Amino acid sequence: MGKKKKKERVIYYDDGSSVADMSKLASKPKLEYKGTEPIGSFKARSQTFFGAMKMMFMPMLMVICGLCILYMLLYLLFFLLG
Repeated sequence: MGKKKKKERVIYYDDGSSVADMSKLASKPKLEYKGTEPIGSFKARSQTFFGAMKMMFMPMLMVICGLCILYMLLYLLFFLLG
């Protein structure tokens, strides 16, 4: 096995500031709240909705078919035993 390399020592220089130093932000004016949030257009919202529906259609169909099969099996089981 080879020799381990010595780690270089990192030298930090203190410039007097800290991570939590936010004194420079106090001089900036606050952003004005307009009271309305941006709303997408009808076309963009409908594209998002129908895109999500396309992705969910097959999984929903499989779950509904599975529930129907389970219902029929349980119905037949209770019909034959009862």
